[in-house]
Amino acid sequence: PLEYWVGDAQPAGLSQSDTLEGIEQSFQNWSDVPCSPLEANFAGEIDNDTSGFGRPDITLFTFDGGAKDDLGSGPLAATVTHSSNDVVTHNGQSFFRTTSMNIIYNEGLSWGMPEDIASPNCHNRYDWIGVTTHEIGHGYGLGHSCDDGEPCPDPILRWATMYWSVSSCNDSQQIPGEDDHAGINAIYGVSVDFEVEGDGDQARLVGGVPLTITVSVPEDFQGDQYSRYEWNFGDGTIQEQDADELTPVSHSYEEEGQYTISLL
Repeated sequence: PLEYWVGDAQPAGLSQSDTLEGIEQSFQNWSDVPCSPLEANFAGEIDNDTSGFGRPDITLFTFDGGAKDDLGSGPLAATVTHSSNDVVTHNGQSFFRTTSMNIIYNEGLSWGMPEDIASPNCHNRYDWIGVTTHEIGHGYGLGHSCDDGEPCPDPILRWATMYWSVSSCNDSQQIPGEDDHAGINAIYGVSVDFEVEGDGDQARLVGGVPLTITVSVPEDFQGDQYSRYEWNFGDGTIQEQDADELTPVSHSYEEEGQYTISLL
């Protein structure tokens, strides 16, 4: 599990206990994403020295101190990530493993817990859990679902925790949504290596159409932790299976092409 530290000050509008509870809940929001392996543990409080914003050795939450004005009047918060030299190349791009995240909040703003944000007396407070969940999403490697100035017609993107902005008294970022789930699953989700029986160790099958294949869930990916499985056959066909009804699944390809089968 990721260990994180929190500065021993608190943002305006919150007690220290609310501050710590909100950060813990925000990490839990990402742990609750289906198929998410993410966990985090509170390591303790630390001197709220904002010069530590940018420390590569620990995951740290700090507050800008108001008068110091680190963030100015614009951003609600900011995240810096640090990475190792471990690299994965995907579609020609290089991605590095994140080793720590540092998050700093604009203490010149007023913050609130869920009951404050939902209250008619919100008084322009910003959602502590929603913004924290958003920033932790950046620390886990997610970008914005839409950025400022981009066309964003899909409501799934506009209502994502990782949408680029949020107004005061708005709790829309508290719980990760469908687009956020897809991002976490793409980076951290379950992956399966297939073996094609009768074709050595190569997970590849070639033949003329119509070509019928039969697939089954590997034993390593069966158990109480899984409730549902989804086969995507790469040609627009998706077939779901409940965990208590696992039988081999057959599918026929009627058109020539190259198809990738995935199991979620």
